[in-house]
Amino acid sequence: MLGESFDGVLVSDFYAACNHYPGLKQRCWVHLLRDIHELKALYPEDTGLVRWAGAVRQLYDRAKTYAEAGGQPAPGYQRMVSHGQLMLEKQLLALCRPFSNDDAAPQAKLCRRIERFIKDALT
Repeated sequence: MLGESFDGVLVSDFYAACNHYPGLKQRCWVHLLRDIHELKALYPEDTGLVRWAGAVRQLYDRAKTYAEAGGQPAPGYQRMVSHGQLMLEKQLLALCRPFSNDDAAPQAKLCRRIERFIKDALT
């Protein structure tokens, strides 16, 4: 569908059909943030969830600032991860790891999703 000459970054939600695209991918933060917002609405009294959601949002804002300051890949960019991107990935994983295997945590499923797609989270 994209054609053989496409050398950009494919931005998509977490739809499984996009997993097989061989080029660079970026998972859609709007979808992720919407899912987090819905969790907060379902569990408004869960202060741990609210803190986690705020921390994820702050990381997203820092990532946007980083990208706007020139951290964007150039056309034809190969998977070369910058130090800044690696640090953001590590911080995002650190936010998720405590909840990934805790099925009692409302954010467990989203944390597992983030861990699974971490290499596509901050392209």
